[in-house]
Amino acid sequence: MREDFLSVLREAVEVAKNNADHPSKTATIQTESGDGIRNLQGELLDQTVGHAYKNTRYYRKKFTDARINPKKVGSIEDLVRLNPISKTTVLDNYSDFVADGSEIVAAQFTSGTTKDRFCFYLSRREIEARTLMNQLSFYLSEDSDRKGIMLREIGTLHGPSPVRYPMFTIPIVFYSEIPKTVNYVISELMREHYIRGTRHHVSILATNPKRVRFLARELGRRHINPRELWVRRLHHTGNYLSTSYREFCQEIWGAVVYDAYSLAEIYGGANECRYHTMKHFQPFVIPEVLDTATGASVKPGQEGILTLTALYPFQDALPLIRYWTGDFVRLYNKTCECGYSGVSMVEFLGRSDFCQDFSAYLSPDAPERVISVSKIVEEVEKFDELSSIGTSVVTSIGDIPPRLFMTSKGKGSAKVITIFVELASKVGRDRKKEIADSLKELIEKRHERLFEELRSRIDLRISILPTGKLAQFYGKV
Repeated sequence: MREDFLSVLREAVEVAKNNADHPSKTATIQTESGDGIRNLQGELLDQTVGHAYKNTRYYRKKFTDARINPKKVGSIEDLVRLNPISKTTVLDNYSDFVADGSEIVAAQFTSGTTKDRFCFYLSRREIEARTLMNQLSFYLSEDSDRKGIMLREIGTLHGPSPVRYPMFTIPIVFYSEIPKTVNYVISELMREHYIRGTRHHVSILATNPKRVRFLARELGRRHINPRELWVRRLHHTGNYLSTSYREFCQEIWGAVVYDAYSLAEIYGGANECRYHTMKHFQPFVIPEVLDTATGASVKPGQEGILTLTALYPFQDALPLIRYWTGDFVRLYNKTCECGYSGVSMVEFLGRSDFCQDFSAYLSPDAPERVISVSKIVEEVEKFDELSSIGTSVVTSIGDIPPRLFMTSKGKGSAKVITIFVELASKVGRDRKKEIADSLKELIEKRHERLFEELRSRIDLRISILPTGKLAQFYGKV
């Protein structure tokens, strides 16, 4: 066991900072994969379980009830008797989750897109651990583009000790008035920043895809070409990044687009590598995928709900073990072209609230058991009349199409599923019917294997609505 992991991190950062070409063994933490990741996670999981059991009332009771000896937990498989916890569980028992003895120095809020917005605490220890890991990643990176100035959207953080990034980071402030926000962001993108007497411009923009698209439209309205700015990397998180979003960003900004999966309440997610094929999980979070019907782990590549365990000391004040994210995904444990060997996210299917789950009516080995809202978005965006790529009038971030909603009626697996999609521009009656028929065909083809299994029990309908008919499209797909 690493007795003081922060000391290991401090040493690794100093070695990487002063001699990045020949990092010591401890400086490879950020780039470990395969057996290296599993060994590291085993050691940190031991500390995580011990910390949670000793310092939180919730886990002390749950471990006792499940008859789990925290001193004998060597891997995530040893925790299968510990039921996953949801955000609702945390909210309802919040004081029992906060770790005794943690030196609280900051508080942060989740985005609220899932309607359950809550505040969570950060300790001095976890902020230092996160900062050190950011620095280690930065110094070991061979990608020079990562080392520019970053204009970054950061969650609402209250406290004197925010997580620090090694590059010069400018937080994006989102005001209640859209024009004020746009003016602020554009001014930061265009002005020169002086760092240690040297002039620089923002070269990395980190925010969600909808805001990037909205910002590009505002720049165009002001006759500013985004490609003539200095942004060379776009880091996306917070919303589903569709194929058309990616192509739009690359065309309009002339920048390389990187996608990521993350949650505000958990430190550690999955980041896309330079080959843009998979998102690789960071070593300080352990992912599982669970069957919604049985609660058991699914086989690699099968659909299920992502469950995350955040590791100590990166998660200190609010330990979260087997945290039910509510997101349908597919994961694989494989080696990537970039050299990473470990668990990667190969597909994000969408939030369970917005998908249609048939897991209870199909075999666990069925290749498809979920109608994915992300796949629906991919098909919807192929139509200019439904996508914001084909529109010119956008008044706020919430107005950006596609705006859609999916409902289901029926019992068991026999359902009438209706997908309501709002037009982004006016079309005639014949074209509306043509779009609805084509979209239905595309969605059924996307879920071909599922519809083959349940063909007689699913009635899929598409309803094309006039512009402005639907409420604002939900924040996260």
